Amino acid sequence: VALLSTLGGGKSSGFFTKALTRGEMQLSALGQQYNKVSTSIIRVGNVKGGGPGMIERKGANAGKAITDFGLDKYYYDTFGDLAQATLTMAYDQFTMGANVLLGDPLSMPNPFQAAFNAQSFDPISEECNRVAAATALVAAVRRRQGGEFTISAAEATSPPSIDNMIRAFDQAATLS
Repeated sequence: VALLSTLGGGKSSGFFTKALTRGEMQLSALGQQYNKVSTSIIRVGNVKGGGPGMIERKGANAGKAITDFGLDKYYYDTFGDLAQATLTMAYDQFTMGANVLLGDPLSMPNPFQAAFNAQSFDPISEECNRVAAATALVAAVRRRQGGEFTISAAEATSPPSIDNMIRAFDQAATLS
């Protein structure tokens, strides 16, 4: 079982965080109770992107996705704000990678940091591409070993493969 959760799991004293942490612990306990099902918690910060990754820039296929990594191109067309649409498209072209950390070492950014970071497609540790987060969830289930991992943004023009993500989980787990 894999659960997508937020950064800073049990570090905050807010009601939402306490309820989330309690739910994570209950899910892990249920997995152990029934046939020793492994549970992975995948933590991410603010998510960005999520549409097609690489867009053909020239030639007969200009403007079309070479490889469709995420949501349909229609996702981009739903943005009413041109700046937000442009930022999202840039994020999907240059920030598709993922760094894997063991445990929950990061915290959500404060509102001022989040507002500042919202205007950037640079890889920021408290953010993650939606496609990379989805890849991490699938990899965690296929790995068949539980664990708690944090996924953060990294510069790349394509998302990690599921096999590469599994290797990153294994490497992070052995570094502990």
